[in-house]
Amino acid sequence: MLESRLGADIYQEQSMIDEFLYNSGDIHSLVAKACFPELRDKTTKEIKEQFPHLRKKAKPIGFSQQFGGSARAIAQSLGCPLEEAETIANDYNNGFPGIANFKAKGSKAVREKGYVLMCKYTGHKMYWWDHDKWLDRQKSFTREFWEEYRTMHKNTGDAVAMEVKEHFQAASKWDRMALNAPTQNTGICILKTAITSFFNYIVDNNLFNVVKIVALVHDEACIEYPASMPEVSAILVKHMEEAASKFCKSLPIPAEAAVDTCWRH
Repeated sequence: MLESRLGADIYQEQSMIDEFLYNSGDIHSLVAKACFPELRDKTTKEIKEQFPHLRKKAKPIGFSQQFGGSARAIAQSLGCPLEEAETIANDYNNGFPGIANFKAKGSKAVREKGYVLMCKYTGHKMYWWDHDKWLDRQKSFTREFWEEYRTMHKNTGDAVAMEVKEHFQAASKWDRMALNAPTQNTGICILKTAITSFFNYIVDNNLFNVVKIVALVHDEACIEYPASMPEVSAILVKHMEEAASKFCKSLPIPAEAAVDTCWRH
């Protein structure tokens, strides 16, 4: 839920924001609605209830595209022809213009600047370590180069062909980073902010070694505390939600507590 809500805010994908704020919050059904024409006049609630097979089919599409996957990734996950997958990818981009626009801008920025701005609030950056080399090679790809490449090197597997292949593979990798890294990094910034605040609560209330921070996994925090202090779970939820509100401005990100005698993942 964190990545979907945070992604909606970062990409400024209005259809997703509206789904969380005003509808059922079912992003899988929303993806199905965008990708399958027969669902365009259905609500996400109707899709979940009446078309579970298409909703299930939409899950790998949504994960793939939000993480920068290509039509080929859709074809592999669904086991469908590439032509059909390309139609689905186009429908996804048309259905979620905020994501498509963020992806296009991110691709342009990382290729020009050599880094991904992972969180606009903290300034964290991910640097493309050999970007200078990539940029020099990009500049060497002149019209004359491509004319020679098509006649002498294309599909040969020689050194020039391999260099071109590696060049575009690197660009594709960093295009995906530009789309996915801001969501992933901002998510961990939220968790770190929440746990720092929660730790201060522990110290301020003389609870050190009484309330214990055991493990942080993705967007979860595993905390141990005495059974005589049931209020701790609600306090942790409060810190988690307050931290999220500092980074996600378009919609809330609710936190949920699961209390047990063992770690419930």
